Amino acid sequence: MDLETVLEIIREKNIESVRFQICDLNGIMRGRAAILGNIEKALDRGLTMNMGTMDFTSFDQFAFGNKYGVQSEDFTITPDFNTFSVLPYASKSARVLCDLYTHDGKEWECCPRLMLKRLVKNYHELGYFPQVGFETEYYVLEELEDGTYAPANYAEKEGHGLIFAMSGQDEWEEFYRTYCKTLVQMGIDATVVTKEGGPAQMEVNIHHYPPVKAADNQITFMDVARELARQFGYRATFLPKPFQHLFGSGMHVHLSLYDLDGKNLFYDPNDPKGYNLSEKMYYFMNGLLKHANAITAVGACTVNSYKRLLPHTWSPVNNTWGINNRSTLIRIPLDAKEQSMRLEFRSPDPSCNVYLVLAAILACGLKGIEEETEPPEPIQEDASDLSEEELTHRDAAMLPRTLFEALEDLKKDKVIKEAFGTTIFEEFIKVKMTEWITYREYVTDWERRMYMRTF
Repeated sequence: MDLETVLEIIREKNIESVRFQICDLNGIMRGRAAILGNIEKALDRGLTMNMGTMDFTSFDQFAFGNKYGVQSEDFTITPDFNTFSVLPYASKSARVLCDLYTHDGKEWECCPRLMLKRLVKNYHELGYFPQVGFETEYYVLEELEDGTYAPANYAEKEGHGLIFAMSGQDEWEEFYRTYCKTLVQMGIDATVVTKEGGPAQMEVNIHHYPPVKAADNQITFMDVARELARQFGYRATFLPKPFQHLFGSGMHVHLSLYDLDGKNLFYDPNDPKGYNLSEKMYYFMNGLLKHANAITAVGACTVNSYKRLLPHTWSPVNNTWGINNRSTLIRIPLDAKEQSMRLEFRSPDPSCNVYLVLAAILACGLKGIEEETEPPEPIQEDASDLSEEELTHRDAAMLPRTLFEALEDLKKDKVIKEAFGTTIFEEFIKVKMTEWITYREYVTDWERRMYMRTF
């Protein structure tokens, strides 16, 4: 799609506002909107924003030691016309996803989307063409009279909280139908929508695409979920663990690798181990397992993330892999045949920047292919039950238990640093470490309630 095609759509649909959207290091959608007579100029030249935008935490505070602050110059938000879409849920409005450039037209060093594009280009030069699909969970909430939130209609409908229960899906039929229709209107192919394990928890599977397109679809899908929930009088949350006693919400990454002719490079029917996996698949997996802690820092990048990654919760707690085993970090789906052979990486959650976590996975997987080392044997039991002795015997280890631990592992990871570039790597750590420090120093109601009884 080019500028003239976009302008034709704008005239045809009588568009009066175009949102120029970017993803900050937290994965938060930010940007600006061009309106009415300024739309054509903005699409042609882009819009500007202060570079300090990329050094905000999730709480809109500047990261400690930030490189970019109020004194920084502006970057140019440059639209990618292929992502232009009319918004079905917003009157006379459209959106376009953007890349970030300096004022003199150079790629800005702190743009996650451009960084992922460069990494994918490296793959293509080697004859590798990755495909990515996301499987994402989230809750639909209602606001209670006291201002708190709870799963929508949880207390009113018997059976609503049952895992995979059709009673829960029936209740949300209108929301499901509107939601899926809106995704299709925006060019996103949601293959399956499921009522998940928690009350008012949904899971959406999106069809696989090349990495950048897949990431674009993911952030669009989340945007649609939030807006449609609001229009139905609810709130959609992608917080990994919104309720202590209920299931967490993950963002499982499904990844396969093809050559130029469309052959699946992860599939080998002559696999001597009997799993139909190729050597490249084994090498790729081992790269992910070796760098699992650092990747987890990128894909599970909030304090709350580590309250989801707990034993016996259908979430991984160690760097293991298995065939159809949902307790391991890497799962090989049992239904995967020749063209659909893939791995599922299970520690990320939807609070992350999807461009960054895809880049981390692709970089570490490629490193594994380069090193040509195979992973340990797969785990077929519940990986949560493995003792430290058993993990050591299997050459495995526990994933980080806090955001701080994960960031300390990330700091030492040279593969991800090289893939991200020094600026994104260092600023991401500053942003997330600032969030950790803010959390660490905050005195909670739980502390007052529990400790004041004793002290």
